Amino acid sequence: MKILRQLFVSFRRFRLTLAGFVFAFTMVLVGTLAFLSAANLLLLIFASMLATWLISGFVSRLCLAGLEVDFQLPNEISARQPVGGRVLLKNLKRLTPSFSVHLRGTRTDIQVRPLYVPVVGGGQVVNESTQLTFGRRGLHKGNSLSLSTSFPFGFLERRVTVNLERQVIVFPCMEGTQDWRTVHAVIAREITAMQQGRGHDFYRLRDYVLGESAKSVDWKATAHTRRLMVREFAREESLEVEIFLDLHDAGRGAVWFEKAVECAAYLVWQITLAEVRLRFHSQEFSMSVPRQGTVYDVLRYLALVSPLPRAARMPREPECDLAIVISADQSQFETLEWQGALRIDANAVDPGPATEDSVR
Repeated sequence: MKILRQLFVSFRRFRLTLAGFVFAFTMVLVGTLAFLSAANLLLLIFASMLATWLISGFVSRLCLAGLEVDFQLPNEISARQPVGGRVLLKNLKRLTPSFSVHLRGTRTDIQVRPLYVPVVGGGQVVNESTQLTFGRRGLHKGNSLSLSTSFPFGFLERRVTVNLERQVIVFPCMEGTQDWRTVHAVIAREITAMQQGRGHDFYRLRDYVLGESAKSVDWKATAHTRRLMVREFAREESLEVEIFLDLHDAGRGAVWFEKAVECAAYLVWQITLAEVRLRFHSQEFSMSVPRQGTVYDVLRYLALVSPLPRAARMPREPECDLAIVISADQSQFETLEWQGALRIDANAVDPGPATEDSVR
């Protein structure tokens, strides 16, 4: 059984091309005629064809031997969004080059744009750009790639699998669907209404710097000093928004939870882009941005979070200007402390579609 298993694994490393199938059929036909007729010329032709077949397999194996693959990827990667990267293909053989190397992805949740490298010299490193798309959030490790070549004759395509040791954390998808944009529009209006009336105290007058907006120019001071002057204000501390993600799915399943995580990640990203202070909470995590960490720390947590098997304790009373709740069980927030919170309807997360009435 062990021998048969090894033979099966070895067979899977090869793929017979159309040219190889024609050549193999011709070789078998010539060999059959040579042994039946005992003609020396046919025997010589058959021996030459058999030697060519063996050389093809040996050279293709030699081309893939000693190849090492590594990726250079950005630190911030979102699921289902293409990301550019660099592929480093290193030939560890000092003298022997590798020819006609194809690189492909072998996993369904990671799409790699196919890459073709004509030649990698002995001891050289080829640096090529590529594009990857991770289908899901979370921790990706041992990502399998496939290196193949059909050099020199194109009869056999030899394939080897390469496992990457580097671990990659993929954030939830933050592209923003129409549902999430609708929810964010309601929240943005609430934030704008709260920001109205927040005054700015005069801080100082200074010289205009090239590239600044003309709206910041104080024309009265400019006319008095005869040079462009800018009026600066000491802005009050911005309001704070709190987002609470309930990790208990209340029986709605994994699909709902993944949508809820993506909704939370999208709102976290959009609120921080508006330069509004954020406080994110769940039953097992709490962080204030930017006081305790960055938005990437929150997204990194959302990339690895998993649902709780049972309902956990209620969060504490919100201590911020605006609270947002994402939960499958909104009834637990019908308390005096959370009556002013914006609660995203569980049906708006899945199946949707979300409307402005979905945010109460």
